[in-house]
Amino acid sequence: FSYTPTSLTTGSTFGWSRAAVGGITEGASSGSGAINETLTNTTSAPIAVTYVIVTSANSCSNTPGQNVVVVVEPVPSVVNPGNQVLCAGASTTAIDFVTTGVGTQYNWTNTNSTIGLPLSGSGNIASFTAVNTGTAPVTATITVTPVYNGCTGSNQVFTITVNPIPVLSTTLTPGAICSGTAFSYTPTSSTTGATFAWSRAAVAGISEGASSGAVSINETLTNTTATPINVTYVVVTSANGCSNAGQNVVVTVNPIPVLSSTLTPAAICSGATFSYTPTSLTTGSTFGWSR
Repeated sequence: FSYTPTSLTTGSTFGWSRAAVGGITEGASSGSGAINETLTNTTSAPIAVTYVIVTSANSCSNTPGQNVVVVVEPVPSVVNPGNQVLCAGASTTAIDFVTTGVGTQYNWTNTNSTIGLPLSGSGNIASFTAVNTGTAPVTATITVTPVYNGCTGSNQVFTITVNPIPVLSTTLTPGAICSGTAFSYTPTSSTTGATFAWSRAAVAGISEGASSGAVSINETLTNTTATPINVTYVVVTSANGCSNAGQNVVVTVNPIPVLSSTLTPAAICSGATFSYTPTSLTTGSTFGWSR
């Protein structure tokens, strides 16, 4: 606090004193001429500090002096909320900053608006929907600056990381298989560290019951009908604490076609022509024969 006393009375001199004040670190002090001393407010509210200045000139003094009152504002602070980790698509809770000093204003900046948060703002960070359209985590650095009655406190810095919702990079429509053969499928994702869980419901016309597992799918599927059957596997991909709702991987199980025409046609006489037109209930069947 710097203060240079002056008077319209020529030749004036000045003596000053300051009592100890609760909440001000520095003890009582006194001096002559100009005042120049540091005042430290250890509270969260403004404190008035009074200097008593006695002016003297020509052997006359204005005893007991005049009060010069300076208000020492507190240095505002903000509590660091800590680093945040979110999943893409999540609606976040508001981030409330705890500050000192009634009426403290806190301004914040954000280094990466792609997460769904503006590049700057003031006050608490309101709830927002986290955004990450890529396959890798995205991190934004938030810097919060508290301001109170023109006094600026120390910045607090934290990060908000938005992890992507991992999805399959392997096909959702693998090639058809024949009944009685193994369906093999190894799921992959472009998101590093992804893990997989799959399940399959029972399907009418498929001999095998419901099943589930993790990582790769490798199981035999038997179609007991004469028509192709689609079998759906629901694959849930997880990474960095985020999971998708499940994606459908659909494989067609083709039947083993058989003759629907008789295997015991009527006898013929020697020298006569044997005519036989093979048919199957499986659409699109073709036939090859040998004797």
